[in-house]
Amino acid sequence: MCVISNYTKETEHMFVLGLLYRYPYLYFIVPTVLFVLLILASRIMKPGEKSRKTAIAFAYAIPVLAVVGYAGILALLYSYQGNFVFQPSGTVDDPPKVLGWTYEDVLLDVGGDSTHGWYVHAAADTRGAVLFSHGNGGTISSRIKDVEVFRQLGFDVLAYDYGGYGKSTGLPSETRCRDDILAMWNHLTNDRGFAPESIILWGRSMGGGPTCELATQVDEGAVILESTFTSVPDMGAEQFPIFPSFLLALLIEHKFDNVGKVSQIGAPLLVIHSSEDEIIPATHGQKLFDTAINPKDFLSIPGGHNSGYLTTIRTDGLKAFLNPLFPL
Repeated sequence: MCVISNYTKETEHMFVLGLLYRYPYLYFIVPTVLFVLLILASRIMKPGEKSRKTAIAFAYAIPVLAVVGYAGILALLYSYQGNFVFQPSGTVDDPPKVLGWTYEDVLLDVGGDSTHGWYVHAAADTRGAVLFSHGNGGTISSRIKDVEVFRQLGFDVLAYDYGGYGKSTGLPSETRCRDDILAMWNHLTNDRGFAPESIILWGRSMGGGPTCELATQVDEGAVILESTFTSVPDMGAEQFPIFPSFLLALLIEHKFDNVGKVSQIGAPLLVIHSSEDEIIPATHGQKLFDTAINPKDFLSIPGGHNSGYLTTIRTDGLKAFLNPLFPL
């Protein structure tokens, strides 16, 4: 999940938040320096001088202004939280058609809006189905290499876009993501006849959020959490160190509290994360793994957040995890 990406294309308010993201301690350093300078200046001036009194007044006003500013920045963060968490971009092309894959478009009604996905058939005999929830940017068109791996491993793949992404209508939210994945699950079980235990729930990056949520409600065959964060407040506290996680947890609407749900997953779990992940640190994946119950496995892969999934180490690790659960 790349929480920060296009600040310079947003409003001036977003620019302020972007500045704090890049230089978080400026918020404390600048007021402190101003305070010290004004106090020093007041000591140089003669007692009783109007300018000295003004300097002292300004000096003691700085902490008050800092507190007010802190509250104002929190208000901005609250107002623009959706811009951080959800970043739909790009159009939905038809890579499966171009590649000659067998697939169908899926369009489901979700609360009066439409959720679009692709049902891609396995390259050979089907071993089961994978329900894929992607990250917070782009659309399913940009996830075709993800889909290809499971297709070659013998799984049908149902990949979908959240509300507001690609051809899916409406606005994205944590609640909408939950409703989207549930609709897709029902499509696999009710419309396509898959037994729950033959379905793998796979969430990458932000997609781990709806995946964890659904995995606590159904009897899936396996769960894969790849490059997933513990929660949005935890990510926010790391990217904005001036705000503690508990404070962000009170303000953030789209929490995706994966670490609070992962212990409720009873199906075999595979956590995949790279120690080189520059967006979601590997400590998030490790904490999810440590919190989860058995049976569980951890797969460490090389590469960055948006490149590690292309490695053979990952493919071999998937085979080692899936082959005993879904025999060829």
